[in-house]
Amino acid sequence: MASHRIVYDLSLEQVRGSDIVSASGTMTYQTQRTCAGWSVQQRLVLTTASRDGGSSDTKSEYATLESLDGRKFVFDTRQSGQDGVVTEFKGDAALDPDGGGTITYALPSAQHMKMPVGTLFPMHHTAAILEAAAAGHGDLSPSLFDGTGADGALSTYVLISGRQPEATDAPVAAMRTMPSWQVHVAYFTKKRDAMLPDFESDQRYFANGVADRIHLDFGDFRMSGTVHEFRLLPAPKQRCAP
Repeated sequence: MASHRIVYDLSLEQVRGSDIVSASGTMTYQTQRTCAGWSVQQRLVLTTASRDGGSSDTKSEYATLESLDGRKFVFDTRQSGQDGVVTEFKGDAALDPDGGGTITYALPSAQHMKMPVGTLFPMHHTAAILEAAAAGHGDLSPSLFDGTGADGALSTYVLISGRQPEATDAPVAAMRTMPSWQVHVAYFTKKRDAMLPDFESDQRYFANGVADRIHLDFGDFRMSGTVHEFRLLPAPKQRCAP
């Protein structure tokens, strides 16, 4: 898993049952391995315009720290919707020896919530996808807690296409011969009436965890993303204690 920073330009790809006529935005994602764990920062900004001439901005900012062993997780997410209301999800989560765990929310309200056995945090969820892809598996369905909502762990269904051809258009030359796979991920809340996913994504995943050729499906519209900027980040300068 490579520490890296990547910026995507987002453009409208498809509209379903919505009055949206245009949409654009950017998504910045940065992950870096430190002695304390995996630090992740993500910022998503979308601007949409509707048939009646109105426009709205949606912004999401996300910061997490996930322990290297995948057992502890700290999260802080701020989301502003079309009505300008800001919602923040903040807290921490930990896995128990039996594979279950507990989420402790500080915001939007103080509460505790259980996670089912087998729940993964985001970096280890990605690692599980890459391990399954490398082993030739076509799908998997781990639970995920990423700190982006108040409903606790999500159900995910991951569909992995076969290994992709050599990536002559990889973000950097060193990745051109690296294995890659096309991956579709559907995310479901743990609600009884959740028949359709809340969110879906498609991306080409490289063996080092870098994703390009992304598609983000918000339900009533779908965005495609192209890489605007990419760079690998250095390893920690200090030596980590054993």
